[in-house]
Amino acid sequence: MIVIQKNASNDVVLTLKEKSTLTSPYYTFKFESDMTNNVVSCSATNMSTASRYDEFTFIETGSAAVSASVGIINLEPAGYWTYTVYETATSESISIPTSGSVETGRMLVKSATSESVVNSTYDNEQTYTVYTGN
Repeated sequence: MIVIQKNASNDVVLTLKEKSTLTSPYYTFKFESDMTNNVVSCSATNMSTASRYDEFTFIETGSAAVSASVGIINLEPAGYWTYTVYETATSESISIPTSGSVETGRMLVKSATSESVVNSTYDNEQTYTVYTGN
């Protein structure tokens, strides 16, 4: 799971090259909020010098000041998101491709303030009777 801290620079390590079919791929990221279905796409430079993993830096601004072509994004609201990574032949592409997905996973966007995501359960057990008409 990726964890992104709002209003901060976040280093993310993934293993994408091993799933890529392009010789020298670039990557486009699609983030979708579980709560609002808000979609944010961006690209980021692979800073890894190792062949085993890929390393990216995302700057979460917490504001409208973004530059999606270089990984400067605003992921609103804080909470759980789904991410999908696509391989592309060109750099700085923020258009979401229709194919070429190399990884999908979960991401938690954490706020620096007291805002948090709470999953609630209920203690009251209820029994329902289903009538089939007989």
